[in-house]
Amino acid sequence: MGPLSLNGNLYWVTSNPDDTNEYLIRSFDFSNEMFRTFCLLPCRKNHSRDELVLAVYKRDGFSLLKQCYVTGEIEVWVTKNKISEEEVVWINLMTLPTSNLPKLVNNLCGVSYFIFDKTLIMCCGDEETGAACTYIVREDMCKKIQIGLGIDRFSHCVYLPNFIPVPSEFKPLRV
Repeated sequence: MGPLSLNGNLYWVTSNPDDTNEYLIRSFDFSNEMFRTFCLLPCRKNHSRDELVLAVYKRDGFSLLKQCYVTGEIEVWVTKNKISEEEVVWINLMTLPTSNLPKLVNNLCGVSYFIFDKTLIMCCGDEETGAACTYIVREDMCKKIQIGLGIDRFSHCVYLPNFIPVPSEFKPLRV
């Protein structure tokens, strides 16, 4: 899982050097060129191959998808408040059963997802064919939509527009 950008900062998940099963979010603030630990994740990896995927939630929060390698169960956690606030509070938004869900570990093309109205919309490669697939998951319903025919190398991302205007001092000069 790669880093993501939110409100001008870069965020990524990394292991806690003091505890091998504990993970945290680190950030880089471009305005003051500083690295910092943003917060601990709300869950631990129970197995080294558990998958953790960070995404933006409701424009100014985080969501965390955790898939247990052993059971295949997916938990989705979201931040209660905007990420700009000092204290980060996580809420377990949903836990999804294992039926019809792909294993996300070692997924060659990565995993992108977003949450809309307690529905998980996820893009990743199919376990068997490697074809790009979109999964729409809500409670015990899982719909898989295959995109393409077979083993494809594909790239994907989730884009959430930022409607914060660029300050005038950073806009290009008109000639």
